[in-house]
Amino acid sequence: MMNQEKIAKHKAYWEENIARFSGFYDEISQEELKGIGLLAPLYKKFIFPLEKEQMTKRNLFILEYIDKNVSAGMLVADIGCGSGLYTKTLLQKGAKVIATDFAQAALDLTKAKLNEEELNRCQLILQEIGSAPIPKVDLVLCIGVLPYIDNFNIVVKNLMPQTNKLLFNYLKSDNVFNIVRSVFSFLNVRNYSFFNSNFIKKTIEENGFNIVQKLELGTGEMLSTERIKND
Repeated sequence: MMNQEKIAKHKAYWEENIARFSGFYDEISQEELKGIGLLAPLYKKFIFPLEKEQMTKRNLFILEYIDKNVSAGMLVADIGCGSGLYTKTLLQKGAKVIATDFAQAALDLTKAKLNEEELNRCQLILQEIGSAPIPKVDLVLCIGVLPYIDNFNIVVKNLMPQTNKLLFNYLKSDNVFNIVRSVFSFLNVRNYSFFNSNFIKKTIEENGFNIVQKLELGTGEMLSTERIKND
């Protein structure tokens, strides 16, 4: 079971900041950092530019992944749809999309990006990832979600059985910067969660998936995975 108090804090944060954060795709995030007082201006000046570089890298990888793996008529789940950037891209590829997020502000932002025809092919669902399994789909994008949940088994239970392809990212618990953020919690400004890489990869394999491609991404990693086909 996920920590409900932590979920509530994350939800409140992104209800307020998702529109500001989406600026990362154009210029830089304008989100309002909480809990670090006088460190906030320094964080924005020195850390945000580094995060922008990683966001650009992440974005290019995901767009290339969508171009390669998504075609017209597929049913795709965009879990944690955020600003709706990838929901829009998936719809432009001709897919049908289930877009979920736990923040209504994210769904509103996503809806505003879509034209009438795209809205007819898109279900916008207010849902927290741990609440229930998603419907059966051809492919799942789960971008920027694991950094905000404590239990990878939620992905195993609610996403992996429902798809043949899963793209997700997570933050490494053994990365030196994440170790520092774990020890000095005031530096963990978004209250991130961190995962052991060996545990993640072992769990993926134990549940019948292969890692097809991986991308080192800042203090974490993005994994493209596919269900192992039985001969």
